[in-house]
Amino acid sequence: MATPEREHPVHIPGYQGNLSNLATEVGRMRYDALAHFLKALAAELDRQSADDTARGRRQLASRLQSVSSNVAASAADMRQIWRICKKHIPHELAKHPDLEDGT
Repeated sequence: MATPEREHPVHIPGYQGNLSNLATEVGRMRYDALAHFLKALAAELDRQSADDTARGRRQLASRLQSVSSNVAASAADMRQIWRICKKHIPHELAKHPDLEDGT
């Protein structure tokens, strides 16, 4: 018996903007938060790749793994950008601590 197919959303429930707005909002986040977001996204894509590997979907799993690796590299680059920029915003760090520790 076949398992029911999962539907993939095209919108984020509760988010009122479109995907371009979402990209802009994420892109405007403080760089340590953006690095954390990208790291979490890479982990989610890696999880999906593992699931597709288990289902025998090798081509899909391979492409997801490639994207996951690229996003993880982007997260690492963003952490480097954060290290350059954080000295210029002590007023923000006073209100919201550095997220680079992975929190």
